[in-house]
Amino acid sequence: TAADAVGGEPDGAGAMPDAADGGADEDIHWVPDVPAQDVQTDPPQPKLTCPAATVEKSSEYGAYYIAYGIHWAANGEVMQGPFKAVVDNNKYIAEGCWKGNKRHGQWVGWHPEANIQAQASYFDDQGARHGQQKSWYSSGQVSESGSYLHGKAVGPHQTWYGNGSLRRLVHYDSQGLEHGPELAYHESKTEPPAEQGSPSLHRVWVHGNISGLVRSWHESGQLATEGSYVNGLQQGLHRQWLADGTLTAETQFTAGNGTLAAKHANGKPSITGQYKNGKRQGAWAWWYDDGSQQAGGDYEAGKGKVTVLWPNGNKQLESGYDNGSKEGVFRQWREDGSLEIEGGHLANARHGDWREYSASGGELYEWCYLRGTLVRFSSCIFMHNH
Repeated sequence: TAADAVGGEPDGAGAMPDAADGGADEDIHWVPDVPAQDVQTDPPQPKLTCPAATVEKSSEYGAYYIAYGIHWAANGEVMQGPFKAVVDNNKYIAEGCWKGNKRHGQWVGWHPEANIQAQASYFDDQGARHGQQKSWYSSGQVSESGSYLHGKAVGPHQTWYGNGSLRRLVHYDSQGLEHGPELAYHESKTEPPAEQGSPSLHRVWVHGNISGLVRSWHESGQLATEGSYVNGLQQGLHRQWLADGTLTAETQFTAGNGTLAAKHANGKPSITGQYKNGKRQGAWAWWYDDGSQQAGGDYEAGKGKVTVLWPNGNKQLESGYDNGSKEGVFRQWREDGSLEIEGGHLANARHGDWREYSASGGELYEWCYLRGTLVRFSSCIFMHNH
C-alpha cells in the first residue's frame, strides 16, 4: 500500500532500508554498558500524589465518556488533576493524572471489550517515562516491554506478535541510544507458535549509530536488502531484492551519499531519490508498477512533506516527516477527492486538534490529543496558550 491509515511514509516495491531495515556484522564485538541484568525492573519511583483540580470537566461522545481535572491559570486552562476515560458499560479505557499539561505518576489502560489491561506506564514529576513500561494485547499476551530512566530508554526493549512470537529486540545504553544487536523476526506460523519466526532483520548499533553489515530478509528467507554502515552512514554497495529473488536496486554509497533508483519486477521504476549524509534529500518519487505516480516528496536533511496519490490521481494523504517520523500537518482524502481526516503529529504521535469530515464536507468528529493521548472530544483550545 502507499501508506497506512495514519500516514506512513510510502515504501513502494523494493524500498531501500534506512533507519528502519537492516542487519549486523558478525565481526563487531559488542560490550553493553547497560547489561540486561543491571537494569532495574522498576527504577526508584518517587511517591507522587495527584494535584487537586480547580474544577472537574467532562466530555462525551457516543459510548465514550472522559472526565478530567482543570486548573485555571492566568492565561487559560491547564490540564491538572485526575483523568479517566470509560465506555458506556462503565469499563475503563484509561486512568491517570495530569500535572501542568504533563502526565504524572501511574497511568493504566484497558481493553474494555475484554476487560484486560492494555498498558501500564509511569511518569516522573517532569512528565517523562520512568520505570518499567508494559503493553498487552486484548488476549492478555504481552505486546511490548522495556524500561525507562527519566525519559530515556535503557537496557533491552522487546515487542511481540499477537500469537506470542518475538517481533523485535533492541538494546539501549545509559544515555537512551540504541547500542548492541537489534534483531527482528517474521511472525511464527507454527502451531503452537515458536518463540520466534524466521529473521526479518539483523543489525548492530554502537551508541546510536548503525555499524557493520546490514541485512534484512523476506518471510521466505530470501535476502531482501544488504549493505554496510560506517558510523551510522551507508557505505559501499547496497542491494535489494524482491521475494522471488529479482534484484531491483544497486546503490553505491560514499559516507551516506548516494542515488537510489529501484525498479518493479517488470523493470519499470518504483522509487527514485537521493541520500545526503545518510538522510533523504531533495525530490523523491514513487510509482505504481503500471508507471503511474504513487507518491512524491521533497526533503531537506531527512525532513520533508510527502503526498501520496490514489491510482486515479487524486490525493490520498499528505504528511510531514522528520527522518521517518510523522511530524506536523496531516491530511487524508477519500478516493473521490473529499477530505476525510486532518490533524497534526508531534514526534510520531497525534497532537493537537484532529477532525473527521463526511463525504459532503460536514464535520463529524473533533478530538484533542496531547502527545498521543486522547484528552477530550472537543477543541484543544486550552493547549494553544501553553
